[in-house]
Amino acid sequence: MEFRTKAEELDIKEVVNSEFINWDFFKNSVILITGGTGLIGSHIIKSILYANETYETNIKIIALVRNKKKAESIFNCPKELKLIVQNIEESVKYRDKVDYIIHAASNTSSESFVKYPVETLDTILHGTKNILEFARKKKIKSLVYISSMEVYGICDFESEEPLQESDYGYIDILNPRSSYPEGKRTAETMCAAYAKEYNLPVKTARLVQTIGGNTDSNDKRVFAQFARSVAEKKDIVLHTEGKTIRSYCYITDAITGIFTILERGTNGEAYNISNKNTTCSIKEMAEILAEKYHVSVKYEKTDNNCYLPPTKLNIDSKKLEDLNWRAKYGIEEMYSRIMDGFKTKKESVNKEPFIQKIFSVKNDKTKKIITILGYHIVLDMTKYFEKYKNLPVNKNKIVLSSTKGKRGYNCNPKYIAEEIIRQKLLYELVWLVNKNDKNINYKEFPKQIKLVEFRSKQALKELATAKIWIDNQAKRYHVQHGLEKKPEQVYIQTWHGAMGIKKIGDVSGIYMYDRATLQKEASLVDYLTSNSALETGIYKMRFWNHGKILEIGHPRNDIFFHNTTGIREKVYNTFGISNDVKTILYAPTFRNFPKGNPYTLDYLRIIEEFEKIYKCRIILLTRLHHEMKHLDIPASDNIIDVTRYGDMQELMLAVDFMISDYSGGMFDFMLSEKPCFIYATDIEEYSKTQGFVFPLESTPFPIGENNDEFIKNLREFDYESYKVKVRQFLKERHCYETGQASKKVVELIKEICG
Repeated sequence: MEFRTKAEELDIKEVVNSEFINWDFFKNSVILITGGTGLIGSHIIKSILYANETYETNIKIIALVRNKKKAESIFNCPKELKLIVQNIEESVKYRDKVDYIIHAASNTSSESFVKYPVETLDTILHGTKNILEFARKKKIKSLVYISSMEVYGICDFESEEPLQESDYGYIDILNPRSSYPEGKRTAETMCAAYAKEYNLPVKTARLVQTIGGNTDSNDKRVFAQFARSVAEKKDIVLHTEGKTIRSYCYITDAITGIFTILERGTNGEAYNISNKNTTCSIKEMAEILAEKYHVSVKYEKTDNNCYLPPTKLNIDSKKLEDLNWRAKYGIEEMYSRIMDGFKTKKESVNKEPFIQKIFSVKNDKTKKIITILGYHIVLDMTKYFEKYKNLPVNKNKIVLSSTKGKRGYNCNPKYIAEEIIRQKLLYELVWLVNKNDKNINYKEFPKQIKLVEFRSKQALKELATAKIWIDNQAKRYHVQHGLEKKPEQVYIQTWHGAMGIKKIGDVSGIYMYDRATLQKEASLVDYLTSNSALETGIYKMRFWNHGKILEIGHPRNDIFFHNTTGIREKVYNTFGISNDVKTILYAPTFRNFPKGNPYTLDYLRIIEEFEKIYKCRIILLTRLHHEMKHLDIPASDNIIDVTRYGDMQELMLAVDFMISDYSGGMFDFMLSEKPCFIYATDIEEYSKTQGFVFPLESTPFPIGENNDEFIKNLREFDYESYKVKVRQFLKERHCYETGQASKKVVELIKEICG
């Protein structure tokens, strides 16, 4: 697990190793955390992630967040973490089991309370109502609502007695700033009401001012402003007389307290989380810091009305301590952690620009430009191949590659290799694999295949000494590094598309690479495998009539013509799917020039509609194109990411339905005659930027340009009519698929190698 700062690492490890949390109690559970990117929520999530690593707790985390990019930057989104991207005021979009909930979503900015009091109330009240209703429906085991010490209001300033959970002061309900404390009070009442009326296992955690070592340097709360002033070696500025007295709590103490309440708290009750040894006035805190860090304290009057009248909130946590919990960190230790966090962040921000000023590396087509102290060193990458070009060719060596080394063992090259191994032919098989691709499952590769890093000099050496190259994409990277084909070498290009609906290369009129590079790549090709007359025509244009076209079908599609009963069982077992479940494969294509977000399929609504029509449970399998980074997929047990499953053909054979947009995979899928639907919101834009060889409307697939149209197509789908259209489409395109392509390519290989 990666930590952003040393302070955060110490904090998380202390939480996970705390004697106050019984991780076995939460083992194998599902925990929903709202406010996942906030100080409290993010530390809870990271603590659970680290507990999973340390104690193998196998806790699944559902994080409700508003900003997906921020969440991804904080957590890197491991497999046990699912994000729900939505506003807390909306009903929670998650259909599956949840065991525990920590409701930490809330605004914490005093300025915002004054400027947006209505929104503040909406977030607290509507958000809490949504979570309570969700918890009731899910029959959760325990829920903790994160409240605030501000619910105590303005209490007796002269009293020396600490505030217990039943003590309350005055709140001016006509002051817009009261939107926060009054909202929190009402939300607590709502929690108690749900506990009473519905027997909901909900508890309230009243946090005092919580300080975290990984506090955002832009945080506007008083303690953060003080820390920022100290970090910048500036005087601490007070905008009030600093008379307000508060108790404080460090983040690790707060998190252990929350988990204690979640496990052992009494339903319908509230618990203070505080450290009695930290109670001090704002002025006293400023003076403590000024003395420790050698700065001064100044007072500057302001008319800002976001500050409450002086209050005294000396909070007692004895009730929580009776549950076997106690706080550990005092004021000075809290600020020591904050300062370490600020220092680490500042160094990381300043480091990269400074390094770039003195040293940088840039790849420019066939050149690598190294800049050192302003001086440029230009390396000709085409020279990399020079040392290998004169090596002898091994007539029994075959180098294979697929999707630029990504995704592992897949597509046409895989099925050619499988046929070679099946026939027990004694060829030396080398596969170029991009080891940076985390989706690769190396166990899929047969022991007869040697794996070599795609972008390595060793790959150039293997290509220089192989009799045959087999690939399903252009060899652009290796051409840019000087790759040349010797007269005795043979290059079999199997391509990765099907039926030619998407224009490729200069056929589209869009040059993502220079024409000279495209033509050089094409000139290397000796043979191309085609699965239709239409595809043959495309190849002739794309490859400038280089290479002999073998009209034999695609080797990867042979699988559709053989006994495939074991494939479905293999896929279902891999992902733990029961046999009585029907599955949908959603596999959209990649856009080179996206405009807006074309991936807006309403997954849960679609699943629900399929279940209504087919009267069974439906699981949606999502698979990213190898150039795609992510999809905004809601967390659900009915949705499984199968991107790491290398073989697309096996997935298509296993599922009952497919959803795509412009992917060539759907033209392979039609060989099965199983239903396939198109969800495409950007048809006009895609046609302009990348282009179609023939109209999308001429395919047999029902087209939905939005979710409503998709649902309508699903409800009106006529399977018998669809099958007739599929057969007619394949006939009109002169499809060559017979299930013999792999054998025919291997026969060609045997002829070439002698």
